Amino acid sequence: MIFKDLYDYCIENQISLSCAESCTAGLISSKITSISGSSKIFKGGIIAYQNSIKINQLDVSQKIINEKTEVSYEVVEQMACSVRRNFNLDENFFSFFNLEDPVFSPNINLLRVVLNREEILRSGRISLDYSGQLDDGSSMLFSYYRDEKIFKSGRQKNGRINGISFGQSYVWPGSQALYGYKIMLENYRANAGYEFYENYGIEFSYSQPLLDNWQFSSKYSYQDKSHDEDYPLFGARHDQGETLRFNLLKPMGACWSLNLGLIFNDSRSTINIYKRRANNFSAQVNYQCFK
Repeated sequence: MIFKDLYDYCIENQISLSCAESCTAGLISSKITSISGSSKIFKGGIIAYQNSIKINQLDVSQKIINEKTEVSYEVVEQMACSVRRNFNLDENFFSFFNLEDPVFSPNINLLRVVLNREEILRSGRISLDYSGQLDDGSSMLFSYYRDEKIFKSGRQKNGRINGISFGQSYVWPGSQALYGYKIMLENYRANAGYEFYENYGIEFSYSQPLLDNWQFSSKYSYQDKSHDEDYPLFGARHDQGETLRFNLLKPMGACWSLNLGLIFNDSRSTINIYKRRANNFSAQVNYQCFK
């Protein structure tokens, strides 16, 4: 189901795919090519199971492998850049962004939630991320995602989320401050019409190093969710939510760090049972030198 959705999306938007795989050993390529007509979108793939293949065929840095290990994000990013270049994926639907060193990354995530040894939710998500640096020096991320949800109980909620998001981040000139924004639009289609909704969101973030090795970060997010049909017994449902987060992080030696967090959350709704307001403070001491 997930790979067929990926195929349909690529056909609709005239996108080509190629894969650079390691521990999956060709499984993703096999799943894609098992779909009739996959040659219309799938150009090929490279199975780089050994590090020597990653280095010689995909131009992955030996230094990055030594420092970050072969299963690190940095190695995956270099593999994706190389396979995009080798299979000539530069000319596609996203070329109008005119990004420097763009990276196109398809992702598949499977989730199973179990409570008291009983499964309550199963979810499969595919996302297509396109990121890189713009001419003005900012970083950009455009993402499309599709999430299938199956609930063990309350089957009227079973359905599919389709969403897109766009965000940019900037470094403040003359400082190490980083600020950015993200815009999100998604809809949910379920078995029951009153569970259908459209959700719009926006997010602003800011972070900056402080004195004495402290790192400050903050984030404000707003979401507006409207359901298409009235809820049984309760009537029309329209939710709005705001969240404001503050965080202070300080490394303490080679292995320890202190993390202080403050969260203000306000959820408003036309249905009283969905209204809530909460303020939370957290303090964590982390140890990161386990072997």
